[in-house]
Amino acid sequence: RETIGRVASGAIAKKILKLFSGTEVLAYVSQVHQVVLPDGSVDHDTVTLDQIESNIVRCPNPDYAEKMIAAIDAVRTRGNSIGGVVTCIVRNAPRGLGSPVFDKLEAELAKAVMSLPATKGFEFGSGFAGTLLTGSEHNDEFYTDEHGRIRTRTNRSGGIQVFI
Repeated sequence: RETIGRVASGAIAKKILKLFSGTEVLAYVSQVHQVVLPDGSVDHDTVTLDQIESNIVRCPNPDYAEKMIAAIDAVRTRGNSIGGVVTCIVRNAPRGLGSPVFDKLEAELAKAVMSLPATKGFEFGSGFAGTLLTGSEHNDEFYTDEHGRIRTRTNRSGGIQVFI
């Protein structure tokens, strides 16, 4: 099946990114049907692959992992299925990925994810919830931290900023 090609090439790409740019890519299940990890319950700066892989649903919070497993088991016994949400974290991404017009990083990632079977939505940062904010509320404000690094106070853009 075509999924094996994605898994294999993704694993290779992950190793290359880590080796050459220190980029780390992690993904975890943050929602199964009505079982939703509370905002802020996973520290995206410190969560580890071991925490994510510690259970069958790949949720880094053991209490919520058990609730997710129970929700899946409950519908499976009735011969049904439910959906979920996967949250992806990219740490130390190299600058300058994508281009400002046709090959935007957001578009390329959305295309890759939306081509997976059963995927029905894709969002960055605040995503669909951003429709409830005004433009000025949705902006990520820049500041310089105590180490002289440029940061944003929020992550409404999902870490993707454009400078032209």
